[in-house]
Amino acid sequence: MAFFKDADPVPNKFTIMMGNLIQAAREEVKLSQEELSELIFRRRETLSVIENGHSEVGAITLARIAAHTNKPLSYFFPKFAKNEITEGDLTSEEQELILEFRRLSDDKSKNVAIKQVKILADSEE
Repeated sequence: MAFFKDADPVPNKFTIMMGNLIQAAREEVKLSQEELSELIFRRRETLSVIENGHSEVGAITLARIAAHTNKPLSYFFPKFAKNEITEGDLTSEEQELILEFRRLSDDKSKNVAIKQVKILADSEE
């Protein structure tokens, strides 16, 4: 993704914002760092480092945090890191393309479809 640079040192914009979201979710459910760290099987110091943006969060740790704060995983990803598109943002042609794509069951067919759309888009530039 464009917002990640090779070997982007921490803390960085992403880790700081994710840490802030983790802290906000923890505080919303009225858990201390000590309480949440026990629930997610991490040391309190580790959770503190994560909340301060000085560490990247592993998938399992993030899933445990989500489960104990009653938040979807997507909640913890900063807005700039999401490529959110709502149904209202899509034209009827885009909706049709997505629906047809979802009918494909084979990964090879999906990859071919993506490549074809990219070729068409590149040819219009």
